[in-house]
Amino acid sequence: MTFEISKISIPKEPGIYLMKDSKGEIIYIGKAKNLKNRVKSYFLKNQNYKTQKLVSKIADIEFVLTDNESEAFLLESNMIKRYRPTYNIELKDQQRYTYLRVTNEKFPRLLVARRTRNGDFLGKGKIFGPFTKGSSKLLTIGSLRKSFKVRICNTLPKKVCLEYHIGNCDGPCEFKSAQEEYVKNISDLESILKSKQQMKEFAKKLQKQMEDPFRFTTI
Repeated sequence: MTFEISKISIPKEPGIYLMKDSKGEIIYIGKAKNLKNRVKSYFLKNQNYKTQKLVSKIADIEFVLTDNESEAFLLESNMIKRYRPTYNIELKDQQRYTYLRVTNEKFPRLLVARRTRNGDFLGKGKIFGPFTKGSSKLLTIGSLRKSFKVRICNTLPKKVCLEYHIGNCDGPCEFKSAQEEYVKNISDLESILKSKQQMKEFAKKLQKQMEDPFRFTTI
């Protein structure tokens, strides 16, 4: 049974809100400058899947007022640490992970995989991950593109661009000799993205290269 938000009185002041399930357990804690506006927004139509799932579990909402938004922020943080609500933890864990997409273009690109509100991946291509953010500061999307000379242009040009001249791309758009090598590079990249062990080995290799003051070429 859906919680009827219209039947409760919601303050307009700043503070935090504690959403509880039918057992009285806190499942989500949030903060707001205007509690009424924020809480009512959860019950609007066309919410994403995770919000809908949260709302379906709400049986009661408790409010704690604060003098200002800054106090609400601190109180929210302390309360989340204290109660560790299910949905706060789920959302936090989701933010710690990222997915990468190798497009299915003639000369593929490496992009951060975006999602719809329902959690489906946008765009065509192969999805790799999840990868923990910060698991390796070296293995950024930028370092992977550079190491495997993956193009960054949205539309394939007819002539080489600056990326070619600074050594970040072999120019498959203009040079046929570079096209076969590009395909091989993408294949090697995908192999690394599929294997945690290869990712670790590649990170070590990259670290060693970065520590070499006389490095002039990419891996």
